[in-house]
Amino acid sequence: MPRPKTVRLDPFTYKVTFVTILPEAVGHSATDVGEIQVSESQTEENQRSTLVHEILHAIIGQGLREFLREPDPKFEEQIVALLEPRLFGLIRDNPKLIDYLQEK
Repeated sequence: MPRPKTVRLDPFTYKVTFVTILPEAVGHSATDVGEIQVSESQTEENQRSTLVHEILHAIIGQGLREFLREPDPKFEEQIVALLEPRLFGLIRDNPKLIDYLQEK
């Protein structure tokens, strides 16, 4: 399956790019410019997991940071690290659920 070029997080669309090298990280979410980057230096499954991880950062960047009153970046990373493997597993392991959720 082809890699996504964009991700829609209503009301914004983020450009998704897969890059050769990212300094000090395997992914990066820049909500101010609407871009998510994922390092190609990982396995395909890890790239998918990193994409989910960065999407969660983007969601937090869309307004949850204000709700949490500017949390410590370490706290944000802990929340994202807690949610990411569970959300990734939910999406990967339950295709019928995803089909059901996509119905309009």
